Amino acid sequence: MRFYLQSSSGAQQRTRLRQMTICSKSFARKGHRYVCFPVIQLGGKWLYDQGFRSGHVIDILYQTGEIVIRISDMQRFDGLE
Repeated sequence: MRFYLQSSSGAQQRTRLRQMTICSKSFARKGHRYVCFPVIQLGGKWLYDQGFRSGHVIDILYQTGEIVIRISDMQRFDGLE
């Protein structure tokens, strides 16, 4: 399955679909009560191939049913690799 996004310059960019499973993490609260939250862990060469580097600041935009992650324009360090 192929997806294409229209960039602000008008050029088409190929977007790939990657499917993952949402995990859960539980935390102990006062009174021995556990609370569970959903967790999404991303990792792999495909992130590097898309320009993401260790130490990068990212922007996370979200709304119901959708999350967008992108490299922030506001980086804290120069020359990250």
